Amino acid sequence: MQKAKKHLLLASRFAKAEVTVDKTFARFAAEALLHASIAIYAQLGEKNILGDANKTKDLLEEAKRLTAEGVRLHPQLSESFYHSAKYSALLNEPHVSIPNLETAITADRDYAVKVDIDHAFDPIRPHVLALLSKLKDSKRMESQDRLKQANQLLTEVSLWHPEESGSLAPWFSKC
Repeated sequence: MQKAKKHLLLASRFAKAEVTVDKTFARFAAEALLHASIAIYAQLGEKNILGDANKTKDLLEEAKRLTAEGVRLHPQLSESFYHSAKYSALLNEPHVSIPNLETAITADRDYAVKVDIDHAFDPIRPHVLALLSKLKDSKRMESQDRLKQANQLLTEVSLWHPEESGSLAPWFSKC
């Protein structure tokens, strides 16, 4: 894993050097940083690290730093937010983890399912459940508003007369 980390960090460095020429390299740099953080996270299972709390904390801090840098380079990479939240959860930092997790779930709702089964979030599980509840309530309100609008459009359509064809056009532009 050390070699993977080393090569991914080099790839990130080279991609960051090209960002001034072509902005699309920011994505490549962010992805390399994300995967370097995952390589660091994978080291936590190695025998020489398993029982050492200080080494574990240091590795998690380093992984978190790399994902934070990746987020700065390419904020559209939702997986970086998720992994940053994961490392922060393992460090028992809900104040850092929950906003990152919310950003990841907002960008890709599949993370709501993933976080539910990911044991790395167990140290802050009550905070995660509160976030999921908040997001669910928000989506419920949004859905109710859209349903109300759809019912209003249905009512307008049911009252439609062919001679009034131009009067309904503005309603359908709201969809």
